[in-house]
Amino acid sequence: MFRKISLFLVSLGLVALPLAPVSAQRFLDQAVLDAEKVATGAGYAATSEDQTQADLIDTVVNIIKIILTFLGTVLTLIILWAGWKYMTAGGDSAQIDEAKAWLKNAVIGLIIVISAYSISSFALKSAIDTVFK
Repeated sequence: MFRKISLFLVSLGLVALPLAPVSAQRFLDQAVLDAEKVATGAGYAATSEDQTQADLIDTVVNIIKIILTFLGTVLTLIILWAGWKYMTAGGDSAQIDEAKAWLKNAVIGLIIVISAYSISSFALKSAIDTVFK
């Protein structure tokens, strides 16, 4: 049993670890671009109130992106775990049913997280355009 768990964790690490720096770097790059837009004025005359609003909006956007990225990563790992459990069930119908339930729930959760990411991205872009126009 310990061997299966350690093999699963190593496999999970090999899949998940390369993705973490990429997504963290993407958010950092976006934060730098947003800060440059605010600093240069990017189409509006920046006042200290505008700068404060921009900083607040950037903070909220980054927090939401980080939370949704974390949830998406967790749900992807659950999908991998459920697939592992399904493949190693060895014909035991109780384990197969449990793995299918985990897989179904994780896919539903992933769809919800992706939808939330899309909706929040659209809403925040609209709010930013409204505030700074």
